[in-house]
Amino acid sequence: MDKNAVKIGKVFGIKILLHYTWFIIFVLLAWSLASGYFPTALPGKTTLVYWLMGGFASFLLFASVLLHELSHSFMALKNKIKVDSITLFFFGGVAQINEDGFNAKKELIVSIAGPIMSISLAAIFYLASYYSAAYLNIVFGYLAKVNFMLGVFNLIPGFPLDGGRVLRAILWKKWNDLNRATYVASEAGKMFAIFLIITGVLGLVFGRVDIWYILLGLFLYSLAKNSYKQTIIQSVLKDAMVKDYMQKQFKALEASMPLSQFDFKKLMAYDQWVYPVLSDKKVVGVAVQQQIEKAKAVDGTRKMLEVTIPLHKIKSVAPEDTCIKAYELMIAQNLELLPVISKGKMAGVIKAATINELFNMAAVKAEAERKALKAKKR
Repeated sequence: MDKNAVKIGKVFGIKILLHYTWFIIFVLLAWSLASGYFPTALPGKTTLVYWLMGGFASFLLFASVLLHELSHSFMALKNKIKVDSITLFFFGGVAQINEDGFNAKKELIVSIAGPIMSISLAAIFYLASYYSAAYLNIVFGYLAKVNFMLGVFNLIPGFPLDGGRVLRAILWKKWNDLNRATYVASEAGKMFAIFLIITGVLGLVFGRVDIWYILLGLFLYSLAKNSYKQTIIQSVLKDAMVKDYMQKQFKALEASMPLSQFDFKKLMAYDQWVYPVLSDKKVVGVAVQQQIEKAKAVDGTRKMLEVTIPLHKIKSVAPEDTCIKAYELMIAQNLELLPVISKGKMAGVIKAATINELFNMAAVKAEAERKALKAKKR
């Protein structure tokens, strides 16, 4: 889980997270509505009323964003695609969808679901504004406009927007080449991001406060730029199996070993910061070097087992798992090494450093393919 996010619950078994930037934009949006939009739309009310309207509208807007992302996730689940989490953050939301098993048809279905949800919500809020009291009809009218804009904005054919994913799905189907389709869609995304940045700069030049266009443009440009590289990395690593990159030779520690006997200098040759811990030749968990040193400084008579993370609390990998899965589990558990378990026994260890080397090789290949496609385009 992202350390900068707070888990608030689960829907369809999907973790819902709030990034810390969500709290910033929630307050800023509520303030903006309370101090500008609602006083203009409904003059003569108290500051408290405007703040209540602003807070309520902000809450419903982010609920709308959550529904947008849940629509993507629901369609993914229907197509037997795993969804790990949804994170709401500064500029909206992101669903962490495992793209294993994705194809052009599934991507098209999953991608289009979000804009359809936003436009549907716009219609619902538009109708609600007609049948609501004076205060609520202003709030619902605002939400109808914003959801409609959100739906249309996301249909723009530039990756990583939903429209860019739709474009990628169509090109993927046409060319049967995911890498090429991603390249074209991400280039379109970069062009749109540059357009937003230029629009924002021109707005500032002519006296308008359009800083949001610049920030959003920079954000989208960064995502579009990295999306192609990530696709290549995924395509390279999807066939990289743990069994081909795990280390069968590693240093393990005995559970009964006093912490005072732990000497990291003597173990540096193993290039390990995480150690499997054995009891009667069976792995019972792992111990992290930093935690060992801290506990040792307090009481060196304690046994290694006392600072060991039990194996049942660790998500390990099997030799047949992919290196991508191993890396994701390392990040989630904040570990630099995972035990590789086969038929209940330890077959070896897989290190984050090893997978990082694979990432670097894949990144080099991604850059080479990007240049080749760019040259071909010319």
